[in-house]
Amino acid sequence: PAQRRRLESSVYSEMGWFLVKNRKVLWDQISEFTSMRSSGQAFTPELIARWTRESEPLLADLRERLDRTVESLEKTMTPQQREILKRDLESLERRQAWIDEMRRRWADGGWEPRDWGLEKDPAYANWKSNPQQLRHQRRRAARQAARERRALIEAVDETLWARYVRQFVRKYQLDEGQNRTAYSILRELQVRARDYKQSRRKEIEHLPRHKLATDPLGEPLKRMFAELKARLEPIPTAAQREAADGKMD
Repeated sequence: PAQRRRLESSVYSEMGWFLVKNRKVLWDQISEFTSMRSSGQAFTPELIARWTRESEPLLADLRERLDRTVESLEKTMTPQQREILKRDLESLERRQAWIDEMRRRWADGGWEPRDWGLEKDPAYANWKSNPQQLRHQRRRAARQAARERRALIEAVDETLWARYVRQFVRKYQLDEGQNRTAYSILRELQVRARDYKQSRRKEIEHLPRHKLATDPLGEPLKRMFAELKARLEPIPTAAQREAADGKMD
């Protein structure tokens, strides 16, 4: 009974904070899902790819909370209970590996209706008669996924931030003084990023860039990159902005 109470207390606490922290993603995706289903709209590979990528930090947070709960419970267990828990966790890991593989395919635009048991749903009838439509949507989703992966990696790799600044300088044709200001901001943020990575070196050094991009450890780096972009925005004059907009038109 004491173990049960401890487990229930831990689960309620972790899930409460999980819902608070991730409420926006959960609310947005559930609302979009129910709206589309109620109106009979078909899900697309692009939409599922976006949902999958958006929910990656959410699942990483959930796994971290699960590990913390298990670690706390294990301390109260007998050797026999630990052996049962070990078998259960191994089974969970196998299921999770299968889910992760499916999610990798979905994130790259490889979702199809049968993955969710929707192959007989009327909303997807035209996909059977026109398979080219599905292939086109998958290719488009894959291209978008590649663009977003590059953007995520850029956000956590300070060595790539200079490329953003170079593109910004060229876009607005910044003069020498503006150029110095832009690169001064870049160097400041890069130093802060390297200091952060050094402070968390043992946790970060084994994470490849694409993993760091979706791991909570990458969030401070993303905020720094967002700060870099925000601090660059006031540099161009109104005339430079107008000229840049004219070229885009």
